[in-house]
Amino acid sequence: MSDLPVFIHVPKTAGSTLNAALVAHHASGPFAPAWRALPAPLRDNSVLLRRLGPSMGGGLPHAGHYEGEPEKLTRLLREARWASGHIQRRRFAPMAAVAGRSPRWVSVLRDPTEQVASHYQWWIEIHERGWLRFRRYPPFFRDLSRQIRAADNSDPEAVIPFLALHHTLFLNLQADYLMPEGRETPVEAMPEALATFAGLGLGSDIAPAFRAMTGAEAPPLPRHNASRSRFDRAVFRTERMREFLAEHNALDERLWALAQERRG
Repeated sequence: MSDLPVFIHVPKTAGSTLNAALVAHHASGPFAPAWRALPAPLRDNSVLLRRLGPSMGGGLPHAGHYEGEPEKLTRLLREARWASGHIQRRRFAPMAAVAGRSPRWVSVLRDPTEQVASHYQWWIEIHERGWLRFRRYPPFFRDLSRQIRAADNSDPEAVIPFLALHHTLFLNLQADYLMPEGRETPVEAMPEALATFAGLGLGSDIAPAFRAMTGAEAPPLPRHNASRSRFDRAVFRTERMREFLAEHNALDERLWALAQERRG
């Protein structure tokens, strides 16, 4: 099977920035000036990136969009020079195998509390970005957004119930995406699983992930998809929230610590 660099895109970990950089790096010939000529908001658009990725960037960003079309996904993965998506490793591996590709895993990790806070804010953000963006989401997520926007988001006792009820959406998400058995991966198996990654960005330093995906040094990378909505993340720095996350987001805390040790 031929090698395929695969970027596992955990939500709210600078993945949009990396996707845009990958398309820009692989754009060649007439595509390169065309990409540079696009206004910044368009280069920041996930729908446009998904559509231009295969033709302009030689890759398959947002591969999860094609999960409902397995034959098309297999064809695209066979042709791709790289792939990325909001897809857990345990789900991506068999997709790549069907396409005859051997995945070379790459990802970006973020401080666990920052990742949870940013992901929580995202469900406010989708409404602030306009009606068209909001309507792209299924009714379940639009309703979740309404509930979060109506809550007292300065009070940890109001925020924690959302995190607890929707724990598969918010908690231990990085471990769920990167570990071979997701949240069921034994803690003692995490170091070996982490060592299988060819490149791992940490926080705002996504250069190791770019290098592993391209073999090139990263250029200056402008930030994409930054939050624009009003939300005070101080609630995630309260003692009550820290206690909650220490218990219920412990797998991500452990994964983050291991990644920092590995980097050191």
